Amino acid sequence: MDKAERQLEQHCLDFANEFFALLGRMQQHHLVGGIESGDDTCRFTFFRRVAIIEETARQRSQRNIGDKIETYDHFSTNIQHRNAMHVHHVRGPMLSELGDNVHPLPEKYQRFVSSLPDWLSPSIRVLEGELFREECVEWDTMVEIRPQEETVSIRWQRDPAIVFGDFVLAGWGEDVIVGEESRARDGDIERSKAIASSVAKRFHAGSMALAVLSIAMIGSVAWSPALLTLVAIALGLSAMYLASLAAKNEYFASGLLTTQRVLMHSTLIGGIVFATQAIVFAAVRWSIPALIVAAFCAVVVWLAFSMKSSDKELGGNRVD
Repeated sequence: MDKAERQLEQHCLDFANEFFALLGRMQQHHLVGGIESGDDTCRFTFFRRVAIIEETARQRSQRNIGDKIETYDHFSTNIQHRNAMHVHHVRGPMLSELGDNVHPLPEKYQRFVSSLPDWLSPSIRVLEGELFREECVEWDTMVEIRPQEETVSIRWQRDPAIVFGDFVLAGWGEDVIVGEESRARDGDIERSKAIASSVAKRFHAGSMALAVLSIAMIGSVAWSPALLTLVAIALGLSAMYLASLAAKNEYFASGLLTTQRVLMHSTLIGGIVFATQAIVFAAVRWSIPALIVAAFCAVVVWLAFSMKSSDKELGGNRVD
């Protein structure tokens, strides 16, 4: 067992030495960056591949094919492959374990981290700080002579990187963080829309149930007309309110939420309920005023339905 443990230790040591030697060679080939730390600042380097696509020439020609004339565009594209070295100067650097980072990791770096072996993941850290100086050096990789272009920019931005000891495995900047935050917000909005769609269905069902109950109650002769009318109107207003909530959630889920559309829908439902109540009341009580109320509600229903149909035909883009 002692011999086996010594051999195991030696093999692990050999593997570790080979691994760090591999990282060193990757640094020489500009694949892996490095990091230098100070008291409250640090400087780290990472590399990216850049492709510059430029259209160099365009020529147009025509061909006669029977009675038709076809036009052809001929153009060539120059693709310049480059390797870019980014040097970031960061103030207030902070190393955190995976999962404890302040800013979200972009999707491609999440895939990179998840593909790391289990023995390496505990040693990976996310470096976060405030970028105040950036240097970028680019050189062509497809030609023997490599002309360089160097740019230096001064700015204050959030600046993360993935590091392993003194080796920088990946780095990105403010634009990627903003894109990741925007993607997260879009995901939250889509989940909110799905919840709103489900809630709208429940509100629609409740509105229909109250509307049917209010219409059925108005035809009862067991109660006094005054109390019956009061309860039926209260139920009708409740159905109208639930209809407005259902429309609000439904239009939010479809991305077409406006106050005007919610009012049109709730007015349409309320008009139908009150018109039907008035017709039933007039038939049961032989009430002429109820018929007048029914006619007025029918006009309101027709106006609300016309406005809603017009809005739907114009794709929700009607301008009043």
